[in-house]
Amino acid sequence: MLIRFGPAQREDFLARVRRQGLDEELAAREAERLSLAIGAALPAAAGVDVARTLLNKIAGYNVDMHGWVIRAMRAMGAADDLLNGAGRLEFELPDLLLGEYFLLEYARSRGVRVATVAAWDGLVASMIGRMKPRCETEAYEPVEVDLTAHTLPEPSKRWHDARQIGAVFVASMTNYLRPLLPVIERLIQAGRRAVLLTPGTVASDAGIPDGVEIVPLEAPPGSAVASVREMVALSVSLAWRGRAAACKAACRLGGVSLWPLVCRDVEHMARVYVPYAAACDEAVRTVLARTRAPTLVVARLRRATELSAAMAARDMGVRIVMIPHGHIGERPTRRFIDGEFALADCVAVWGPHQRERARSRGARAISETGNPAWDSLATSLPDRVAARRTMAAGLGLPESAPWFCIASQPEASTQLRAVCGVLLDVPGCCVLIRPHPAEAPDDCRGLCETYPDRVRLVRDAPLSTLLAACDACLTHHSTVNLESLLCGTPVVTCAFGALRGVDRLLNLEEFGLPIAFDAKELETVAREVAADPGTFVGRYRASIRRALDATLANHSDGGAAVRLIGLLDRTSRTWAVAA
Repeated sequence: MLIRFGPAQREDFLARVRRQGLDEELAAREAERLSLAIGAALPAAAGVDVARTLLNKIAGYNVDMHGWVIRAMRAMGAADDLLNGAGRLEFELPDLLLGEYFLLEYARSRGVRVATVAAWDGLVASMIGRMKPRCETEAYEPVEVDLTAHTLPEPSKRWHDARQIGAVFVASMTNYLRPLLPVIERLIQAGRRAVLLTPGTVASDAGIPDGVEIVPLEAPPGSAVASVREMVALSVSLAWRGRAAACKAACRLGGVSLWPLVCRDVEHMARVYVPYAAACDEAVRTVLARTRAPTLVVARLRRATELSAAMAARDMGVRIVMIPHGHIGERPTRRFIDGEFALADCVAVWGPHQRERARSRGARAISETGNPAWDSLATSLPDRVAARRTMAAGLGLPESAPWFCIASQPEASTQLRAVCGVLLDVPGCCVLIRPHPAEAPDDCRGLCETYPDRVRLVRDAPLSTLLAACDACLTHHSTVNLESLLCGTPVVTCAFGALRGVDRLLNLEEFGLPIAFDAKELETVAREVAADPGTFVGRYRASIRRALDATLANHSDGGAAVRLIGLLDRTSRTWAVAA
């Protein structure tokens, strides 16, 4: 059977692709398999498990192998019916779309003869030329930490103290510090030592209190980070030409080559992140050897920095404890965002909800401690009246108006204007937008300019004060949802359009809190708030309690950091006995 593929067939095929279902678990497994194979094919760095260290970067943000696998599987699923019985396919279009690339590659793998009106290599090159690799996008992070920096904060004077310490804490970014700092502070208050290994840029602006023993990741005393990175970079450069062929061979799914789509990003991984992983390994080994710490503490095992640290720690017989900095997803699509769990010796989860999620992700041991980042809310919760008065004076908004906080997120930015528009259609309502730290605030600023009397961008005010001042908090899956509940402010989950099918990580509607899937549902909630904010808050008080009981262990006692220290002590003793 001959298939002529023209404009009509293009529309039909695109419709088939859109209708395709997806086996999410299979897609995640295939993405992991391919990412590990590519990592194993990258140039080696002595002593570093490159494939494991870079798994989540290759599968996730940096190369997005998981995304390519999903696209390829959907296109190949659509191709199965189309190609049934076909012996020849004539592609009559002068340009090539991504789904069609998968179709034609897949057709060849099934023995279908494929003819194109233009040269195949030219069609592919033109398609690739229209696609920007992730490493060239503005949002792409070229490195996690500037390991070549020369101007660094001096390590704490106590760094030279040779006494054994309780733990080394590693955080590659400010967000990851939130659950770690309260534990460190408690250790210091108890007269104990802790070392924080973190970028100099983070250490200088993250509000780290006095007394913390800070060691910059860029250059721990006695390490050879810069020289290691330079040496490995040179060896990678020399080896890349030969290793590129191995990476290409590893990059096949169901007979389809994904290499043209990812080759530029994979090369960037080789040239930048292999030397980076080697430098991180050197930094962490230096610190662990110098401190003789029995335990390494991290907030996430996804980025190369923390994964390098964990694998170095394991090799040196150091125990690993993870304190999650955010929600843990349930669906396989979150696997490479949430990172590793099985690598930690113990995961200190927030409560029963996270316990089940961590267990499903392969956590070997789990302890319910609560989230130390929110300990202070149990003992010093802002007064709602005082918070409203303070915020109203600072922002120039009417104190008596209904106030809505939108906790914005990069992944949910598509609904920001729609959500804001619904709220502003309700007379008198004011909107306070809290952008995510990683989010460009341009959209938010535009809304402020359009509605100067009713919309404010709030970045600097303490989040707890902002949440306590508002009558409702709107978000999709941010951890701000639990912080809002701790402040006594009801959360409205917004999942407009395509966001309806995106994992919200914590489904608060299960506890009786409101959810809006479209503008009409949100308008109903907004008008309820506007009619009587006090009644609205009171209506959801029991739901708030149920949600907190299910998600945060002992959330009212402010003792998560103390429980973490107890866990570290027990873990250290257990490890010492086992060793």
